[in-house]
Amino acid sequence: MSGWLARGDEEVPAAGAEVGGWLSTAERERLGRLRFRKRRSEFLLRRWTAKHAVLAVLGAAGGTGEPSAALARVAVLNRASGAPYVLLDGAPLGVEVSLTDRAGWAVCLVGDGPDAVGVDLELVEPRSDAFVADFLTTTEASRVHARPPGEGPGGRSELADAVWSAKESALKVLGTGLRTDTRAVEVTLEEGGPEVGPLGGPGWRPLTGRHGPTGQVLPGWWRRDGDFVVTTASVRPHDPPALLPTSGDLARAVPVEPRPAEPFADVRRRGPG
Repeated sequence: MSGWLARGDEEVPAAGAEVGGWLSTAERERLGRLRFRKRRSEFLLRRWTAKHAVLAVLGAAGGTGEPSAALARVAVLNRASGAPYVLLDGAPLGVEVSLTDRAGWAVCLVGDGPDAVGVDLELVEPRSDAFVADFLTTTEASRVHARPPGEGPGGRSELADAVWSAKESALKVLGTGLRTDTRAVEVTLEEGGPEVGPLGGPGWRPLTGRHGPTGQVLPGWWRRDGDFVVTTASVRPHDPPALLPTSGDLARAVPVEPRPAEPFADVRRRGPG
């Protein structure tokens, strides 16, 4: 696994004249078809984050003031399923990427080959009993309810959100996203003492997702960074992702106002993008 990178939306150039400089032609066309401000902001944040991650992997990393031409060389497009893929100077990059955003921050995971990878970012926040019953398996729900209430390390909210996040990462690897019943994947988190992360925050800990209908095992990693949890998944075992140069410090990130509530049916239709 090559690495991961986080960026916040406060650094993304406003959707004005500057946007034309760092987006590819195809990305500008896609942006022009997005009508709602929230969707445009998410689109720009994800592209900004992915482009910096790819450039960091290629050894072309710089600060937020990177020349627009370098960013424009990287095009982040979407397959019919919604999953992202990357072109460099119009040609396939040869590695898989996965994108996620939440509360004004985005994360890009860059793989080291053609196998699918998945990443998901979630706020650690309370989940209702109805949510746990509807979207977690019976075994997962029992583990959540056995935890003490609260959003701190080891608390009920952290476990519920980490399990939910790991399901999203696994479903991205499977190529279905939330169009599939989340209970089709059962997640087991390993919760031994975390190592210190690259910026002093908690390090990665292993997780396993098992797809019930096929028996496929999807190994991955999870971590707690401040108010967020991040999870990854892949087709085969891999080392914990390395933090890429120019990443923001997610452990110290301040979440922005959470996005407005939306019916779960709408979330399912959004796909794994």
